[in-house]
Amino acid sequence: MKRADIANFFTKAELDAAVAAAPETVAYDPDCPPTREEDWTPDKAILHLGLDDLRAQRAARRAAREAAAKAAQEKPKKPRAIQIALRIPPDVLARWKAGGPGWQTRMVQRLSAP
Repeated sequence: MKRADIANFFTKAELDAAVAAAPETVAYDPDCPPTREEDWTPDKAILHLGLDDLRAQRAARRAAREAAAKAAQEKPKKPRAIQIALRIPPDVLARWKAGGPGWQTRMVQRLSAP
C-alpha cells in the first residue's frame, strides 16, 4: 500500500505509534526462511547478470520458441490423394459397393497392389 493511501486511513500520530511499537527484528517464518550468504554467490544469484545479459537471454528464449513453432509448421505432410474421374461399368461398381463401407479404400488397395 502506498504511503498516500495509508495517510487516508491513519493519522500521523497513529502511524508514528505503530512504527514505534513495531519489533526491531522480523519474526522467523519457516515457510520463508531468511537468505544466507551462500545464496548470493554468483553461480546461484541472478544479480551478477546485467540488463544486456537479461535481454540477450530473453531474445534467445524468444528465438527458440519461434524456431520450434516454425519447425512444427514445416514438418513433412503425408502426400494427399488426387481426385480423378474413372469410368467403371455399373456391375463392377455394384460388386465393390456390395462389400459394405470402405469399398473405396479396398479398391485403392487392390489397384496399388503389385
